[in-house]
Amino acid sequence: MTIRTTTPDSGRDLLLLDGRKSIYESPGYFSKIGLSVQELARLREIITHRWLGRIGETAPNCVSEFSKVGVERYHEISDLIDHGATWNKDARVFSREEVGEILQMSLFSKLKEIFGSAEVADIEGLGYPEIYWRLVRPGNPQDVSGIHADSWFYSYTNELSEDQQSGLIKVWVAVFVAPGHSGLMVMADSHKKTWPNHSELRHGRMKPVLDVQESELDMQVVATEPGEAIVFNTHLLHGGIPHTHNLTRVNIEFAIRVPNA
Repeated sequence: MTIRTTTPDSGRDLLLLDGRKSIYESPGYFSKIGLSVQELARLREIITHRWLGRIGETAPNCVSEFSKVGVERYHEISDLIDHGATWNKDARVFSREEVGEILQMSLFSKLKEIFGSAEVADIEGLGYPEIYWRLVRPGNPQDVSGIHADSWFYSYTNELSEDQQSGLIKVWVAVFVAPGHSGLMVMADSHKKTWPNHSELRHGRMKPVLDVQESELDMQVVATEPGEAIVFNTHLLHGGIPHTHNLTRVNIEFAIRVPNA
């Protein structure tokens, strides 16, 4: 797999004009919008509170130790708990109240400027907009999904029809990241092609698997700063970097539904 680092050069004004074109035509994604410094700090507080709260539920005797190291150094002592069992998706979905606060952040008004409307979708049937966070330890490739398109997850895992997926666009936001080393990689223009794939049962849910060797793909690392978002087509091939940086990566993810897709 060829991996290159790219920094999208579209400025904000250009995004307001061409954001939709970037998603549906080329390259299938854009960046350079995100959270303010204050909003990023607050989001980190919310995630840290949730992180420690979950550890308190599953390993109450370890809370003090994890509190001392913090989220970014979580991996240094993650063997004190059962990582896989602790961090299932249900444990990483924000509550209705947390989502209500997050939706007031400036990123969402920017998305509405670009698309005219951008409502956060409820993919899992929570009864409110679904936003969740992901925790990726360095040196643990099992913490990231293989290269995939999110439309496959919606089909296999969530059993959404093509009509139900209409208008969905994915948003990935860096929270704790090392730019260029622990973010997201994408394959530009890959949404224009149908890629062979199948599903398999993992952790009790059907998950997609790409039927192409990753070594054959030309992946690009999008060099996002903390607080910055990547917005992309749900058919675009992408994946988290199985990084070796010395800090744990945290990001949030959600899908938006836009009109006249």
